[in-house]
Amino acid sequence: MIYFYAGLGAAMLTGIMLLFEVGLGLTGQSFLPGSQKVEGYRDVVNQSERLFLKMLTDSQDLKAIGTGRSGNLLCRQILCRINGIGCSFGNSKNSLYERTSLKDYEIAKIPSADLYPWSYSCALERRMPDTGYVNRILIKPSQYGLESGYELYGCIVENQKEFRCSFERRG
Repeated sequence: MIYFYAGLGAAMLTGIMLLFEVGLGLTGQSFLPGSQKVEGYRDVVNQSERLFLKMLTDSQDLKAIGTGRSGNLLCRQILCRINGIGCSFGNSKNSLYERTSLKDYEIAKIPSADLYPWSYSCALERRMPDTGYVNRILIKPSQYGLESGYELYGCIVENQKEFRCSFERRG
């Protein structure tokens, strides 16, 4: 009988926590205290990531960048599409990205992790104004084959001792 009451108590506690989580989710709040500066840049970062996704899925941009590229070569082709500098393989600047937040990105000083699956990634980063935070973008060839395009990952690096996204450090 004691196991029945213990199980019932655990189920009730789980239900209460579930309702609490749903309530917090609906109001946009979190248990964890968020850094106000990072939260202030979340919209800017999301906009940049959407623009990168557009570039990596648009057929003209993808044709100009080329499929099957990796590492710094991929980074140079993406930055060429944004800034028009260092272009090769018939790639050129796309004026759609000229006046966007993408123009502030540069090849990361700390390359992507040497561990699979990040070893072939292009690592781009942009410093967030008035903070020590960095928006880090990783673009790697698709795991579904060279003709399938690229995958995009991003994060805000708060701890400058690490220099990499948490998912990169885990391998």
